[in-house]
Amino acid sequence: MDKSKPLEVIDSKELLDKTAEKLARLRNPDRLVGKEEAAEIFGYCPRHFAERIACKPGFPRQIFKGRWRYGDLVNHLNKLSRVA
Repeated sequence: MDKSKPLEVIDSKELLDKTAEKLARLRNPDRLVGKEEAAEIFGYCPRHFAERIACKPGFPRQIFKGRWRYGDLVNHLNKLSRVA
């Protein structure tokens, strides 16, 4: 059974706290992301990302079977945008 409350019952402070917790979890640099989410970060479809982007030299190495650290991907993207 889902124990979440309807939005009308949650007060604004509790909603802000839950949103901040979720954002902190999503922005955790040690979080592992799959090719779908990594492709979203780079703005490509997952297939193009896996075949053309992730295999280039200098791209962060996979941690575990098609998963990368979120922080490594963001750093690589920032490095690419500074060069361009």
